[in-house]
Amino acid sequence: MKKLLLSTIALIMVAGCQSTPVQNEETTIADVLKASVNAINKIAPQMVDSETRIDSSYAVENKLVYKYTLINYSVDDFDTEKVQEIITKQVTGFVCTSPGMGYFVDNAIDISYHYYDKDSKYITEANVKTADCSKI
Repeated sequence: MKKLLLSTIALIMVAGCQSTPVQNEETTIADVLKASVNAINKIAPQMVDSETRIDSSYAVENKLVYKYTLINYSVDDFDTEKVQEIITKQVTGFVCTSPGMGYFVDNAIDISYHYYDKDSKYITEANVKTADCSKI
């Protein structure tokens, strides 16, 4: 479990650093979301570490969603509520404080991390409401 959580931190940093394209005054939030999705999907699927693969990303309204697979695990290997609690805390801290995620925070673009097991079964997700980052 500890190794998984360390892996999660690493993959969040990889995805976050690659997700914010350069903006100018004419760039819309929709443009930034589209460019972010395209940048991630261009490199995906890609192994982030020996346990974790980023598969894709997509945008829904004002939210950026990352999809990951934990390639060596089954959903039955986890207490999904506990994993969700731990990962949500970690990704919230990362999103709210990382300079690479600043555009998303400044523009109240929510970030969601979805996790699936080796058989593509849903494990859990961690959702960050960037409007709440100022409360941290």
